[in-house]
Amino acid sequence: RACARSLRWVVRDDAAHVLRAHGSANNWAMGFGSVAPDSLDAIADSLRRMVERMDWWSGTVITHSLAGGTGSGMGSRLLLDIRDAYPRQWLVSAAVLPFPTGDSALQNYNAALALAHVQQHADLALLFENNQLLGAHERQGRLATGRAGAAAPSPGRPRPVASMRDLNEQIARALGGA
Repeated sequence: RACARSLRWVVRDDAAHVLRAHGSANNWAMGFGSVAPDSLDAIADSLRRMVERMDWWSGTVITHSLAGGTGSGMGSRLLLDIRDAYPRQWLVSAAVLPFPTGDSALQNYNAALALAHVQQHADLALLFENNQLLGAHERQGRLATGRAGAAAPSPGRPRPVASMRDLNEQIARALGGA
């Protein structure tokens, strides 16, 4: 597996993943301006190589969260840079909106700043709400266990635990049309 490395990022060409050891401290500005430039060249080069290997390419889908600094800030920067590099190709943002009450006071500001970039640079925005994803996961759990008529959890009872993987699978199913 060929990897381009910097101090902070690893870009995997074979899987089109960008991995990093730390986040942007729930700060849109850090994700957009401070952290992103260190790796944007490696990411752009990786995307260019992937595009060159394809017989036909019509665009890119970026899946990112709008709550934290990396998904909102870095996602905004990627939208801007991909739009500049490939102005005639489709650019789709599949963005996950934060929970109404989250662990960071900045999440709503991060989401607002990121949505401005999504609106400006993406051709299509697919917005997913964490609450809706969690609700769909709960409904599927009741259907799978044969409790289709069972009531949703009441306010006094804790909700079933859903992992990030569970919520990501909900998004993948929606994007795949399943």
